[in-house]
Amino acid sequence: VCVPQSRSLLGHLWPTVKTVYEQHMSTETDKAVEESVVVINQETKRLTEQWQLPELPDEVSWQKPQDDKAEHEQTLIEFEWAGETAKHIGSVVHGAIQCIAEQGIEKWTSDVIQAEKKVFDIALKQLGVSENEREGAVRRVIQALENIINDERGNWILSKEHDKQKNEYAITGMFDNKLTNAILDRTFVDKEGVRWIIDYKTSRHEGRDIDAFLDQEQERYQEQLEKYGYLMKQLGEDNIRLGLYFPLLNGWREWAMP
Repeated sequence: VCVPQSRSLLGHLWPTVKTVYEQHMSTETDKAVEESVVVINQETKRLTEQWQLPELPDEVSWQKPQDDKAEHEQTLIEFEWAGETAKHIGSVVHGAIQCIAEQGIEKWTSDVIQAEKKVFDIALKQLGVSENEREGAVRRVIQALENIINDERGNWILSKEHDKQKNEYAITGMFDNKLTNAILDRTFVDKEGVRWIIDYKTSRHEGRDIDAFLDQEQERYQEQLEKYGYLMKQLGEDNIRLGLYFPLLNGWREWAMP
């Protein structure tokens, strides 16, 4: 039993409490302390002359992660050749098309669209379009929407007769071994059972050869739409066709999902 220091409080009390302490001290405690003592063998052991270093393990397979730029590729691709104003025009047109599809295209006339001119101007202002550019931007929004309601293809795309129709439909799935999010402008199943995935593009073209331009746009966006189709296949969809609709050009391109 350890004796406390004489100048400590316990040292002054020790003559009185020593007997009581020893009576209550378990012999098992001493045994446990003795068993807890570890004796370290300090005997030197040397390697044999034949000992060799083990073989190195195989190299670790590592793939460089995709950078943040790839994450935003889907958002930026449409506007990489256009200015900020063109991007905001596209945003307003997309929002208006969603309203037309949900309310019913038959409710939208040229007069109705013209009556929304102030709404489009405010939306563009909120997106940061400068005052000197807004008048022209509003004209382009109105032109795109009037083209849709007067176009047979536009009426078919926004028809409420389709089954399982969705607007601005958000989906998530695996693509290239990576969790991917996407938003489909419009998707539906037609009377023939074809699942359509359609993307609106507010591209402009000042040249004469519109068809050649649309072919280039199809090639440009083909991978993007086929990614959408791949994600929809993971949701159990099949018999998918993809389409690009250009309201400012009354343009259309379609193809079957590979």
